[in-house]
Amino acid sequence: AIGALAVVPRLLAYVSRTNSRELFLLTAISLCLVVALVSQQLGVSLALGAFLSGIMISERPYGHQVIAEIMPLRDLFASLFFVAIGMLLNPLFIVSHWAEVSILVLLLILGKALIAGASAWIATRSVWSSVLAGVALAQVGEFSFVLATLAHSGGLLSNSLYNLFLAGAVVTLAVSPALIAGTPALLARLPLFRFARRAERAAVEEHRGLKDHLILCGFGRMGRSIGLALQSYRIPFVVIELNGEVTEELEARGIRHIYGDAFNHLVLEKANLRQAACLVLTMPDPVIVLHVITFARGENPEIRIIARASRSQDVDLFRAAGADAVIQPEFEASIEATKMALVSMQRPRDEILRALREIRRRGYMIFRPQLASETFVEFPHEDYFGVWFSYQGADARKIEDLDVRKRTGATILAIRRGGAVIPHPDASTAVQQGDELYVAGDGQQLEKFERSFPVSRFCPISEGTSDELSQEVNSDEQIG
Repeated sequence: AIGALAVVPRLLAYVSRTNSRELFLLTAISLCLVVALVSQQLGVSLALGAFLSGIMISERPYGHQVIAEIMPLRDLFASLFFVAIGMLLNPLFIVSHWAEVSILVLLLILGKALIAGASAWIATRSVWSSVLAGVALAQVGEFSFVLATLAHSGGLLSNSLYNLFLAGAVVTLAVSPALIAGTPALLARLPLFRFARRAERAAVEEHRGLKDHLILCGFGRMGRSIGLALQSYRIPFVVIELNGEVTEELEARGIRHIYGDAFNHLVLEKANLRQAACLVLTMPDPVIVLHVITFARGENPEIRIIARASRSQDVDLFRAAGADAVIQPEFEASIEATKMALVSMQRPRDEILRALREIRRRGYMIFRPQLASETFVEFPHEDYFGVWFSYQGADARKIEDLDVRKRTGATILAIRRGGAVIPHPDASTAVQQGDELYVAGDGQQLEKFERSFPVSRFCPISEGTSDELSQEVNSDEQIG
């Protein structure tokens, strides 16, 4: 108890501050070995000591990262374990005692499924989850082999009973994958379980509060600014961070976070990636960013992915992998530095705005050359702005037939179709399903446009960026 509550948490917290994955993994393995050896010296088996050390680590906030790090080792040793178990089995015993083995297998599966399922139902009150938990635990556990071997070597278990146990245990392990894979499909066909599953999913998402949220990978200088802004506007988000000192800061600020490396799939799944609305990647390593983009796009095709690119050559690579937006912090910083320099030189306001627009125009040619050459509109005041919409209408219609201006007061300033941009389309231009419309107006006009037509808002961000398609609002705020 002292080790689980005092020693292990402090040791893992100290190691996590080093931000070294290798040291973290080595510490976790060393803890398991030390606890196992100490347990053996106290008269408890080595395997039980390793089991206890695993529980001690898994109960800490670092547990999922430990699991992620040791998964390759787990798979390796699991393979060796099952090969060793298979070598202990005598196939002739199963053939000659098939009736006894069949009865034992049936009793083991039914008995363990009922006990585990009832325990899960008492703990969760979830019918679906309790049934799945019971089936998943219906096979003989690995620790049972340890106990049976010790009992046999101590003379407490006869050879016939030991062989019967081994035969039944191996058979349950063999049929377990089929049971686990087939049970959800079987339950889904039963109306009672389908209803329970829908209700439980809604309850779980409401309890977790992780639905349509933002996942922020990294809480460095860039990530901290994003996170604090999200927190101030009460936008639900979760931070994935591997630096122990940063996670302590997140804990102090009351920000939901997960200790771990976003490179690992288990950590991303812990953040409920499949239900997230947006993923922001602030890590400087392009290899990690590319891996996360590819995995996230496969798990959640609808998620919006915003990635940081330290090098201009990574932009196209990230986009090809599935990123919706690619940001270059150095480029944005150069714009701010230029603005401050011109302001300090007391240059005229119009000259500063022209300079900043020219920098953005040239800079964003890296991201989207066909958009960078277009200036769609400059808005007279901040209440008038542009928004991207995706047109979902089944039939193609001309702009004059839509009568957007008369019905809503808004104006279609550009149409993007298949990568090509149609700036300032005339009334005879047809709007087709899947077209991306850049519409300008005030807040009420844009809301009316959204209600009046089969469209949905989206934000392409760095695809030309809103700065390139609307007034330089950010640059205009503090000038002068």
